[in-house]
Amino acid sequence: MNVTTAEKLVSSKTTYIFLDKDSVEDAKTKFLEFQKLNIIKPESTFDGSVWQTTDQYSNIGLHFEFDEKSYKKHYEALFEMSFRDFLAMVKTYLISLLGKNVLVTLAGVLLDIRHIINTAPRIVTSGDFTFDMPWLCMDFFTSFSLNMDDRFDDLMDALEGCMEKKIMRRHQNQRDLATFDTYFLFDELIKRYWQEDIPEEDRLFYYPLYLWWQITAVMPLRPREFILTERNCLSCKDGEYHLRLRRTHLKGGQSAIAYTLDGDYDIFTCRIPEKLANEIQTYINLTEKYAATDLDTLFVTDVHYKKWGMRKNRNSRYLSYTNMNTILRYFYEEIIRDRYGYSIVYEHDSSHLDDGEICYIHLGDTRHIALINIMQEGGTPVTAMLLAGHTNTEMASHYYSNITQMIECKTYRQHRRLISGDSKFSISNVSYVPSTKAFTTLSDNGKCYSEAYRNGEITDCLCSVGENGEIGYCPKCIHYRRDGISYFGSDDIYKRNIEADCKMLTEAIELVRKEKGSPEEIGEVLRRLYSSSKSYQAYLLNKLNEKEE
Repeated sequence: MNVTTAEKLVSSKTTYIFLDKDSVEDAKTKFLEFQKLNIIKPESTFDGSVWQTTDQYSNIGLHFEFDEKSYKKHYEALFEMSFRDFLAMVKTYLISLLGKNVLVTLAGVLLDIRHIINTAPRIVTSGDFTFDMPWLCMDFFTSFSLNMDDRFDDLMDALEGCMEKKIMRRHQNQRDLATFDTYFLFDELIKRYWQEDIPEEDRLFYYPLYLWWQITAVMPLRPREFILTERNCLSCKDGEYHLRLRRTHLKGGQSAIAYTLDGDYDIFTCRIPEKLANEIQTYINLTEKYAATDLDTLFVTDVHYKKWGMRKNRNSRYLSYTNMNTILRYFYEEIIRDRYGYSIVYEHDSSHLDDGEICYIHLGDTRHIALINIMQEGGTPVTAMLLAGHTNTEMASHYYSNITQMIECKTYRQHRRLISGDSKFSISNVSYVPSTKAFTTLSDNGKCYSEAYRNGEITDCLCSVGENGEIGYCPKCIHYRRDGISYFGSDDIYKRNIEADCKMLTEAIELVRKEKGSPEEIGEVLRRLYSSSKSYQAYLLNKLNEKEE
């Protein structure tokens, strides 16, 4: 991976866990260093209202003309800092992004922040306000203070909602997730850390993050829903453990707002493994000595403010989104980077990560990872209905397009570990991939690799149906290859099968919601999708093994 001079500037400290007076002074020093490289032009000053920047190809002006009257009226009391100090925080944050983001991105997030400050909070959080860079705005607003009240969490919720809406506008209709390599690697690192001998205060500090990963990567909860988990959330009956969780029913504007937790959230209970139940109970036992939160939530706040060296503010009524986001940043900085030596990548594409790299993820990502996992692993009809927490199934269907990418990444990662001798994997006892040495030549000179067809059976043929219902439609069959195409010459057949199953799943859920279908039909499609996913995974692993040979 090529490293730019600008990236080298920030390699010693890729981001600021907190934006405070010390980070502002550090940013001023880095400002001068970027200026020496002519990334920030000589006529600009740190305290100026405009920074002129260039990447040699284009000139980008970063404008800091915020509406001071709007800030003082709506945000000064909320952020607990003067207008001048707030501008310094904005500039410090932009300096932390230099070397990790293109200049157009910096201009975009600055425009978003300026737009927020120049607008009344009730409009920003109305659900109709749009942001171009919601994920970077979230990082900024959660980086300069921990003493936030409910209005701040409303802002974070609006940013999360905007991230979901942007799915509909993207060319490929996908959430901008980090590379799937990152999620597998993050899973390994947080479990590795949890198994180590670490001081109790550190374990308690990271406990909410660990449980967030364990729960929300399986059950598609929004960050606020997870944060509001009740203290008395566990139960055990007949040796089975159950977890009580809150789910909002306000999304989509179809419900009247009660302005209470009981009125605006539904409670549902799900069965969980004994190991996870024990982890939750251990946390409850270890934190019994600390003060309960005002909302009687699972997570206490005292241990976190102690680590941050801060007194608990009167507004700190529960462990908030801000607190959770800060804990995540600490984990990246203190554990992933400093303890395990990984480089944090902030700009990412669909390519695989290099060794020693990991992308930065966000709290809302796991909701979509959970949805993809449930679909790929053939979740039950009940689970399918639970995960369909969107007010329209069309939005949920856009996440399914990530399934093939996740399968590819999982298989690629397994293969890399196999050839390095670190692990042994077995996808299934069933052979989804036929022998690629034996085939039947068809009348169009295409090749059929189906063993059943060679033996005079048409069972595989019956599984391939054309657009107009044609039985035995070869172009749709995973065992067929056109003349001149090798068996491993095309992945499209498997991808199309997965996409078709996802489309059928969306339609089945829509029919059930309209009371015109049956939950059993959802289960049937889920089983087909599970089979298609495993077939593609086995195919890819065989393909990678053949390349190695």
